[in-house]
Amino acid sequence: MSSESQDRVEAIGEQLRAKIASKFTASTFLAGFALTVLSGQVFALWQSSRLPMLFPPAVGAVFGALMLFVAAIIKLDELTMLKRFWDEGARAGDPAMAHG
Repeated sequence: MSSESQDRVEAIGEQLRAKIASKFTASTFLAGFALTVLSGQVFALWQSSRLPMLFPPAVGAVFGALMLFVAAIIKLDELTMLKRFWDEGARAGDPAMAHG
């Protein structure tokens, strides 16, 4: 590969890493926020004998959001992992990765 194309690949890689890092940060913040809201809801559930009708679906929605943010954090972390730590099984099944 020529030096010019290598420089372009490096520039794109840096932009991609920055984008992944920003998404990772946002997902981490939102997961923390969802956990805080869920904790407040569980506390309200514990303290109150009478709750609004839509409270159980709200708890489920916040729990679902929390799980989504945690899954996003895990996937974004996998994207930033060095190639030498990639799963060998996944690499063996992908012909594009056989030579990488």
